[in-house]
Amino acid sequence: MLNVKLIVTTLCLLLLVCDSIVESRKKKGNKPPCSTRKSFGSASYKFFGVRTLYKYARKKLPTTSNRSPENCHPVHIYLIARHGARLPHKGTRREQLRLQTFLRTLNSTGNAKLCSADMEALRNWVPWVGENVDKNQTEYGDNEIRGIAKRFLKLLPELFPTPSAPFDFRFRSSDYQRTIATMRVFAKEIFKKGRPRNSDIERTLQEANLQVVPLFDDTYLRFNLICQKYLKTVMRNSSRYAEYKNMLSGPLVDRIIRSVAFRLGVPKTSITPKFLYTIYLDGCSLQQWNDAENGPWCFPFSKKDLKALDYLTDVKEYWHRRHANRITREMSCDLAKDIMGSLNDAAESDRRGDDFPKGTFRFAHVTAVLSTAANFGLYQEDDLPVTEENYRSLMRNRKFSMARLSPSAGNLAFVLYKCGEEYKVQTFLNEGLTSIPGCSESDGKLCPLGYVLDHYRDFVPGSESECNYDEICQV
Repeated sequence: MLNVKLIVTTLCLLLLVCDSIVESRKKKGNKPPCSTRKSFGSASYKFFGVRTLYKYARKKLPTTSNRSPENCHPVHIYLIARHGARLPHKGTRREQLRLQTFLRTLNSTGNAKLCSADMEALRNWVPWVGENVDKNQTEYGDNEIRGIAKRFLKLLPELFPTPSAPFDFRFRSSDYQRTIATMRVFAKEIFKKGRPRNSDIERTLQEANLQVVPLFDDTYLRFNLICQKYLKTVMRNSSRYAEYKNMLSGPLVDRIIRSVAFRLGVPKTSITPKFLYTIYLDGCSLQQWNDAENGPWCFPFSKKDLKALDYLTDVKEYWHRRHANRITREMSCDLAKDIMGSLNDAAESDRRGDDFPKGTFRFAHVTAVLSTAANFGLYQEDDLPVTEENYRSLMRNRKFSMARLSPSAGNLAFVLYKCGEEYKVQTFLNEGLTSIPGCSESDGKLCPLGYVLDHYRDFVPGSESECNYDEICQV
């Protein structure tokens, strides 16, 4: 009899424990969506196309000093970098005023599901883009560039003597405030090394001859603006945004609209697909790019939503950046020749014992970095095109990801080494060591210069097959 009572008591206790667990799970499941949870807001997902902060996309450049390959010493570095995080264009203020007007409808259904703290943050949000902004680089963007300079200085101390002389390097920028600022920040980081704090860095910068290329005469850094074939066949092509528009009006975006409207307590009909993208672009992604913060307009989005919208951004970019558009990569011809010419000249000068700049630095935009990387074959595309139809197949591990290929301050670097009597080349994409296609002799992704010059013979100035920008861009 005692055993029966013990069994019954034990069963009752187990039932109570089970009920408690179920109830606890119910309460947990009923918690409102909130930015303090890991599955909501930009704290849950860090990739926003070309507005991705560099720290989330960069690879791991060796951080200890003098990490040259064994029995090698660096001779020259060539680096092309995109500007860092920047302010938006003037038209963004108009879109942010639309967002502010929309805020008056919050919880108009009386059934908003977003947590009260997030709702309050949204109600207190005000447009922060001024009327006079013009895509200028932010302080955060300066710091992104400064970090890149510091890490390469630490990796290659032999190329950056203490202190460095102004004529040791060549600098060139496109004619925009943000790229000029990028060039100046990078150069300052080089020249302040080993100099007293009160030294006149501005004078050193003047002596270094920081060059700015006139905008409409720039086949090196802003080639896409004057390449007529690219403008006509790609940028002005009526089907350029066809896949993007198809996905924007499709079931995936409709699901996101339904979820966001539900969380904000507004009728689903008050958020059109285009306005949803405005919330994402001019509210959410813009603020995290400028402030590195999980801003209020990111709060209504779940991690799953943000991943889908990042994919949508890639769909929008894919058509005019894909490898299938040969002109998209081939128009970087002059920049590619500048790279190969610098590496070849540096090696020849070193052989003769002549002086040659230790570094060549170019500062430009998304297209310059991405087109050049594609022209050198330094990144591959997916077997499937980036479309809504292929969303499930490409969502997790797609190769074409603008966030990872060209975040703010995205960069491409070539380092020339002398290894014994032979010259070799390493390439870095966003500070990650990258293989040169077909280089079977590469050791630790270090490729003989002879192979590099032969493989990229179209980019070697004076070669029989030297590419010609005018011919490439001729309509």
